[in-house]
Amino acid sequence: MPFNEKGEFIRADTSATRPAQQPTQAKSQANPQPLRTDNSDSGLSREDWIQIGQGLGALLLLAGMIWFVVVFREWILIGLGLWLISSLRGIFN
Repeated sequence: MPFNEKGEFIRADTSATRPAQQPTQAKSQANPQPLRTDNSDSGLSREDWIQIGQGLGALLLLAGMIWFVVVFREWILIGLGLWLISSLRGIFN
């Protein structure tokens, strides 16, 4: 490892072995970054937020259906029983 008189490390000249790098402007034009659709700093795009909202909406709908069945289970069973009785009466009449 090369050191100078002060004892500081000197890097070896590796520019001859490295390939020439493209300018940043040419590199950014070759691989353009996708434009963000919103101004938030969260890193999520508008499509990501829509997908999260749809998932939460489906979860809320499922929770509401479960709550409805738990709260009104007696009324649901009474209604199913009356429907079964009327169906059986219709078959035998």
